[in-house]
Amino acid sequence: MKYNKAESTISDELFITVLVLIVLLVPLSKNISSFNKELKDIFNKIIRIITSHFLLMCLGILVGCFIVYLIYGKISQKIEEKEIQKTEKSSIWRFLNLDLRSMEPEEIKAEISKIKSKNFESKAIDLYDKEIKDKIKEANKILFEEKHRKILLDLENEKLAVKIEIERLKEKERSLGLTREQKIELIKEKLRIDDNTVYLKDSLSRLQIKVLVENGFRHINEYCVKEKKVIPVLVRPFTNHSNTHAFLVWSIKRLLESYDKIKDIDEHLTKDADITFVIHNQWYAIEVETGNLLGKKKQLDEKITYLNRAYSDRWFIVVSHRNLISKYKEYGACTQRSGVQKMVEKLLKF
Repeated sequence: MKYNKAESTISDELFITVLVLIVLLVPLSKNISSFNKELKDIFNKIIRIITSHFLLMCLGILVGCFIVYLIYGKISQKIEEKEIQKTEKSSIWRFLNLDLRSMEPEEIKAEISKIKSKNFESKAIDLYDKEIKDKIKEANKILFEEKHRKILLDLENEKLAVKIEIERLKEKERSLGLTREQKIELIKEKLRIDDNTVYLKDSLSRLQIKVLVENGFRHINEYCVKEKKVIPVLVRPFTNHSNTHAFLVWSIKRLLESYDKIKDIDEHLTKDADITFVIHNQWYAIEVETGNLLGKKKQLDEKITYLNRAYSDRWFIVVSHRNLISKYKEYGACTQRSGVQKMVEKLLKF
């Protein structure tokens, strides 16, 4: 409440004047014996009037202050109620707008507990009571569905595990009654030895290794461009290529297959590059060289001419040994095994 400065000054001056009059007139009234009775009565009457006005003024000030206090309290209460209502509405709207389908079950349970545990003071809870109940009902339905989905998934996994175990037992039963030749044929069929040139030795059983060796595969240890270390494998090239050439093609294909952006990876036994693949709808090629073509210059020139015509600058040579780089780099971009990944990732950035 605002007060006028001029009015405040007049009140102060009036108060001081009254005090001075009281101080002067009270002693004077006690010594009025020298005046006549009528004069004394007049002075007493003046004193009573002044005193009564002063008391009324004080009472008015007290009443005014009390009224201001009551008004201020009401205003503060209203403001506080508005803030509480705003906060509670915000909490309710947040709950009502939750995307329950994208939440984990534990998160949904936590949100339900949170909204139920809130002690709303305003009428916001009454306004949105139906919406809150519907949202809680929806949340409980999703929790119910998720619980049963998990039960079904567990049952499916158990069913699959049982099926795999049954197949394993059947296979074991079949193998017990097979001759050695039949067992070998079964292993060859599972390994698909007519379709593959390289096998990781560590993933094979002793019998599988024996069958592969009996069918022309050889033990070698080679540096893998994907694993970046020497690994033991069994290799049998398709054509007149060397074991190292067959392994290196297989190793590069494994590296290419690890990139999601590389598509249509293929191996060729014709005049095309050893490996072709697609990045961003463009064909690329890799030629693997172990040094065999260095003595066949005409054949090497024809190969390079074809690659330049078919792939422009989108191909490169991988040599089996670093000493071959100086001999092949005059024909095109060239790298040893350890640099293949770097070359591939450079193509991916184009």
